[in-house]
Amino acid sequence: MNNKEKSMLSSLSYYHPIRYALSRNDFINEVIKSLPTSFHSEGDLIFNFSMDKYQESYSRFIQERASHSKLSMAQELYPTAIRRLYTTVNRMYLEGKYKEREAWLECLSTADGDDYAVFKQYALLNCYSNNIFDFDSDLLKMFESTDVDNVLLKDINLPFPTTYLHFGKQSNKKISGNISAIIDSFTITKKFPGFKKDVDFFLDGAYISQCPNTGKLRITLTTAKDKKNKYIYNCIDSYEDTFELELVKTSQHTTVGEAVELQKKQLLLFNQNELLQKSLKSGFRESLDNDLNKIKLEADKKINYVIKSLKIIVNCILYLQSYSNEIEEDYPSENVEYKSNSTNGFVKTAVAKKESSKRQFQKIKFCGRKKKPFISVEQQTTSSDVDIDLLDENKRSLSPHKRRAHTRKQRYGKGLEQWRYVWIKETTIHKDKYQYSPNNYRIYEVETPTQVINEAQYQLSD
Repeated sequence: MNNKEKSMLSSLSYYHPIRYALSRNDFINEVIKSLPTSFHSEGDLIFNFSMDKYQESYSRFIQERASHSKLSMAQELYPTAIRRLYTTVNRMYLEGKYKEREAWLECLSTADGDDYAVFKQYALLNCYSNNIFDFDSDLLKMFESTDVDNVLLKDINLPFPTTYLHFGKQSNKKISGNISAIIDSFTITKKFPGFKKDVDFFLDGAYISQCPNTGKLRITLTTAKDKKNKYIYNCIDSYEDTFELELVKTSQHTTVGEAVELQKKQLLLFNQNELLQKSLKSGFRESLDNDLNKIKLEADKKINYVIKSLKIIVNCILYLQSYSNEIEEDYPSENVEYKSNSTNGFVKTAVAKKESSKRQFQKIKFCGRKKKPFISVEQQTTSSDVDIDLLDENKRSLSPHKRRAHTRKQRYGKGLEQWRYVWIKETTIHKDKYQYSPNNYRIYEVETPTQVINEAQYQLSD
């Protein structure tokens, strides 16, 4: 890759898949090739393969990270710590200090494991046509205020087995994953004097994969640092935090809210077991209860940040499956400018297309350019897009209250055979009396499939 191509790609680094590959450009494609052949089938690596099936790719990936650490130049706390960790682990191995090495290796393996988790999602994205969806900021504001707790997991269907959703840096959504914990740990224990924690990570997108057999969703949040990376071509120096979770369908009626609670409990149980094992090894159990309480508070804090992000993520997925005709596919402006200069316009031959793909000349799927506003429900509203129950509520003698913004399933099309989600704006019921009542909110429950069919007669086709 020449300097001009690097410059063009770095200007597109607001897309995580591009900047992720850019910082690992010298080895990432070869590591992807080392994955099992069946990785490319419907039964994919993330959900259906144990570690021993892809040990080769994992080992190779970690070896390349170790090599990058030797070339690392950033003077921030995290890359400095990682460089020292690699050096210490190797020295202790040569000296035969295996017990001391194990403690350092545990911290290092956490950082390596996070990076490999993102790598798996990136590799899957490349296997499934590299679909990146870029969401308009106004659309994201709408999604941020729309509740998703009652959305049924069985109603969530990705358009591709793996996709990447790009939001841009969300400065109000700080993500604290393992890298944040490592930085905090080194700062508190003062193992690296002279450093202060001066880096925060904010949500900027998410990789989403869906298991073809169970419908389980694997969500890997990506972040952007609060300050610009100086060294963008080294994976140790261009570090970014991440957080991964799964939404599991335990029954046909499992909701997003229930799946999040399950994940929260599993995260807490995992952390508690880890702490218990450490206390048994060390022999110190006096402060175990306090440590367990601290872990619960930390887990609650982390998952609450994630829950805020899930509103955007789930609503984005519902938008993709409900309004695919509103998505516009186009080249980012940087692609167009460089491509027109280097290839005499948009190329059409198979060879040229292959070369374009190799150079990251790809179209991005832009969402929200065609603005679709919230549906506003007022007392006199008769829109066919509004659920009849909402109109009935205005007619009934109910106490004044606010209804939070939420999604609703709507039948449409010929014979009302299709359904999609529509977004309902926050609404004040009995607005004229609301000022005299408490500030109460009510959320409309997502209906069962039977209710959807029964209500279909009230919906009008497009």
